[in-house]
Amino acid sequence: MACGKFKTSGFSVYITGFFLMSVLYWIYDVVSSWLIYPPYKLQIDAATVLYAMFAGACMLLAAQIFRLIGKAGKDINPTPILLIVMSVVIFGFLEYFMSLGFEKLFGYIPKNYGGRLFNINGRICCESCVSFAAFEFIYVYVANPLVRTGLSKLGRALQRIISAVIIILTLLFLISAVKFLG
Repeated sequence: MACGKFKTSGFSVYITGFFLMSVLYWIYDVVSSWLIYPPYKLQIDAATVLYAMFAGACMLLAAQIFRLIGKAGKDINPTPILLIVMSVVIFGFLEYFMSLGFEKLFGYIPKNYGGRLFNINGRICCESCVSFAAFEFIYVYVANPLVRTGLSKLGRALQRIISAVIIILTLLFLISAVKFLG
């Protein structure tokens, strides 16, 4: 998609979107937990950041599926309601199995939703899935267009540099997080 002087690289849009939404989701997760559940202590630890990265990756996956549905044709109309419902289902499914994986690999569940409304085995709950769907809506209809517009003002070389820096920082964090959690 061309905007302005340069064309955006789809790869750069995905990487930058992943980073932006991971950071925003992490901020939302920490602040909302602190406000809604006052005994919650503000934490900046590997598990909360890793969880936010998982949410960022889920947002990209859901956005890609939504985009493919839109391209698929006449049978399904990609409306905002479909995006929200699809996001709840995708995130709930992935979060449940990510929780199982964390428990098997690291010996604990990253998010325990045991006392929350409509939880399934304390691994997922209605609140987390709905908040994720709201973030997915923001990603698809606000953040992604802004990222595309912002990146379109940069040359491809600078887009690649930004993507490379994000990838390197993400990999370094993942390596240190796994060592810390393991």
